[in-house]
Amino acid sequence: MASVPGSSEVLLGGIVTYATGAKQEVLHVPSETIQTYGVVSPEVTEMMAAGARSLFHADVVCSVSGYFGPGGGTEKTPVGTVCATFMMPSKTVSQTFFFKGTREAICEKTLQTLLAKLVQVLNSEP
Repeated sequence: MASVPGSSEVLLGGIVTYATGAKQEVLHVPSETIQTYGVVSPEVTEMMAAGARSLFHADVVCSVSGYFGPGGGTEKTPVGTVCATFMMPSKTVSQTFFFKGTREAICEKTLQTLLAKLVQVLNSEP
């Protein structure tokens, strides 16, 4: 929720595609990409960002996929693995993070890290 008046001038929208099927149906992430790389991967978050950018006609998009716990995760991508993509007109930046802790702690660390990363990415935009 945007509590600042006028937010709609810069915040066009948000989508929660929690389920894999929603990533496919709403953001048009190909099932082959998910099967090949896994739902928590830079390849998937890049496709999610591209889908959101197309849907909202936005200049800047952030997409996130992760295993926040306590269940989920795999040997290759355990609980605490979070992938994020920032997509802008001139560049796309993807990064994988590894956090430890409870579900709530991983969510909080993800939010703090992504907000800081967004500022960094925007400040480096030409």
